[in-house]
Amino acid sequence: MVSGFSIKRFFSTKDKETEPEKGNAKVFEDYFSQLQADMTEACLAYTEGRAEKLFIYCSCEDNVIAADFFCQINGMTVKKHKLNDALKTGEQACDVSLGKQKAAVSTLNEKVKAIRELCLQYHRDMPTQIKLVYDTVPNKLRADYEYESVLGKNADLTIHDVVDAWYQEKQRES
Repeated sequence: MVSGFSIKRFFSTKDKETEPEKGNAKVFEDYFSQLQADMTEACLAYTEGRAEKLFIYCSCEDNVIAADFFCQINGMTVKKHKLNDALKTGEQACDVSLGKQKAAVSTLNEKVKAIRELCLQYHRDMPTQIKLVYDTVPNKLRADYEYESVLGKNADLTIHDVVDAWYQEKQRES
C-alpha cells in the first residue's frame, strides 16, 4: 500500500470459495488482472505514491522477458531515474538508487513471467507486448496488448528503443 491507496482495491476479486466458478475465462481474467495490479503497485511504491500516471512496458518474445517503466509527476513525464527532477521545490527527494530501480524492474519481470505461466496454464496466447497506463486520479488502468512480434521485426530494435519511443511520445503530450 502506498500513501493510503492500494491499486489492489481497483482490481479486487470476489472470494473464489463463496462465488461459484464461471469457467476458466473468469479465473484467468482475475489472475491476469491481479498480476497487472501487482506491477502497478510496485511502480507506485517506487515513486512513493507521487506519480500521477504510470507507464509500464512489458515484453515477452522468444522466451526473452523484459520490462521498464516511467511516470508523470507534477505534470512532467520523467524516466524512473529522473523522478526527482519532476518534484517541486521543497518536496522531499525520492530514493532513485540503482538498487531500488533494479528491484522495481525485477518485480515487473517476475510478474511478466507469472503472466506467461498463467497463459500457458490456461492455454491462452501470451502477449508479446503489454503497455499499461495507470492514471491515479480517476484510478483507471488502461492496457494495450500486442500479440505479433515487436522486437523480432527489427534485429537492431531493443526494449530500450521501444520504451524510449513511447517515453518521447508521452513527454510530447504532457
